[in-house]
Amino acid sequence: MAQGVDQLLWLRVDPVRTRRGALVAAAWRGPIVYLSVELGSGSERWYRLVPGAARAGFLLSPLVTDNAGFVALLDGSWPQLLAADRVRSLTLHTEFGDGWYWEPSARVELQELTIR
Repeated sequence: MAQGVDQLLWLRVDPVRTRRGALVAAAWRGPIVYLSVELGSGSERWYRLVPGAARAGFLLSPLVTDNAGFVALLDGSWPQLLAADRVRSLTLHTEFGDGWYWEPSARVELQELTIR
């Protein structure tokens, strides 16, 4: 994923249920979905992804994990302070990886975000 030095990335993910998954969803919760990200620093982080919230979207990169990161976004110092926290790649995982509940691909929208 190519990313400029001063680029914020917003991600929307819409995992698609299989027909069997849609039937199960009517009676029971689906398997947990996880998002793993590889950062510019080389580290990998895993997070639980709530499909409903992921459809609305969230700030993917840089990865902001604390109050100092949010302050850096607001005061404009984030390109330097959060350089190691830029996301280089992402992968979706499920609790049960056999594909019976979720389709093997998801609808993904990635867009540049501007803070003014």
